[in-house]
Amino acid sequence: FLNKFNSLFGINPDIKTENQVDSNNVHAEVPVVKIEKQQACTDYMLLDKSLKHLEFISQFESYLDTKNSEKFPAEFLQEFENIKREAQIATIKTTQQLNHSLALAA
Repeated sequence: FLNKFNSLFGINPDIKTENQVDSNNVHAEVPVVKIEKQQACTDYMLLDKSLKHLEFISQFESYLDTKNSEKFPAEFLQEFENIKREAQIATIKTTQQLNHSLALAA
């Protein structure tokens, strides 16, 4: 998975940072690129989950459209709209974070 992610975003895991001295130096700092790559990977997984959540919501909306919506309680429909809105906001925020992380890495 990580190799596919790296190739998709053009991330080279062999990049050395200014903070690295050598592998024998016990006090060498943690490479910034590695941390940013881990964050980008986490953001990518969150985005994937958010998009799957939105896809499920869309399919459920299609199902509701084919059924008589009067059969469903108003509270259920209202809560469904709240969940949909929260999922949309979460997807937008995750996308913004991923774009920011990738811009920093570039």
